[in-house]
Amino acid sequence: MVEYILYLCARFLAVSFPTPLKYWIGLRVSDMYFLFHRKNREAVLSNFNKIPLEKNRHEVARSMFHNFSKSLADFLFISQLNKNNWGNWIGTVNKKIFDEAYKKKRGIIALTAHIGNWELGGIVLSLMGYPISAIVLPQRNKAVNDIFFKQRLEKGLKSIFLGENLIEGLRRLKRGEVLAIVGDRNIGFSRDIKDKTINTGSGVEVNFFGKKAYFPKGPAILAYWTQALILPGFTVRERDNKYTLHFEKPIQVERCENKEEFIRITTQKIAAVIEKYVRRYPEQWCVFEKVWG
Repeated sequence: MVEYILYLCARFLAVSFPTPLKYWIGLRVSDMYFLFHRKNREAVLSNFNKIPLEKNRHEVARSMFHNFSKSLADFLFISQLNKNNWGNWIGTVNKKIFDEAYKKKRGIIALTAHIGNWELGGIVLSLMGYPISAIVLPQRNKAVNDIFFKQRLEKGLKSIFLGENLIEGLRRLKRGEVLAIVGDRNIGFSRDIKDKTINTGSGVEVNFFGKKAYFPKGPAILAYWTQALILPGFTVRERDNKYTLHFEKPIQVERCENKEEFIRITTQKIAAVIEKYVRRYPEQWCVFEKVWG
């Protein structure tokens, strides 16, 4: 109940307060979180110790906590966005790539990562008019989870909770729709579909910044069963606190009969694209668990 009340208060502040003030409040809260939440702080510092940085890792980590608080405030503000005004806050790069891919009617796995504002990216695609669903991790608090679900749905973004309704997600891809999924946290799910078992729990070993890491199997498995295109997109914050949604060319996958080999090769290509954006925007890579163990 306390978490639900805090969320309602945060949403009220995000909608009612001027942007500079709500950001200032968010930054102070994130400073306290950085100071007192040792587990998350140490996980973030451990991750940044594994990648090349131009600044001190403590400085980058603190900036990441700041960016996360701003992104949360902006997500709570999405009730104010609509198909006519979203362009005032979000620009696009290479949107033509996405348009051309969608016309092929093969379905699109809109791959992203916990970079910038990944929630906002899915909302924008919906406001652009694409039929889109997203595989999401349920919130621990049911009341908060219901609000998140409703908030996305009001903007046309359907939620498929991780591990549930996977068959419907496959159906939507086969209908040529868009399915958004993050690819940098190894949180698995398992489902039986007729005579096929889809199990993504163990993750795939990849080379990430020259070191062994484990990425989720989900995007590659979905592509294997549906032959949908895997098209990366990342919604990153600019210096003026507006966003740019960057579209990348579809990942070229190697069709083969060996499912495990297909998954391994495809997931490595996914890791390479995500690495490119983490290198470019380390302060916006909001992963609070150790990626390299």
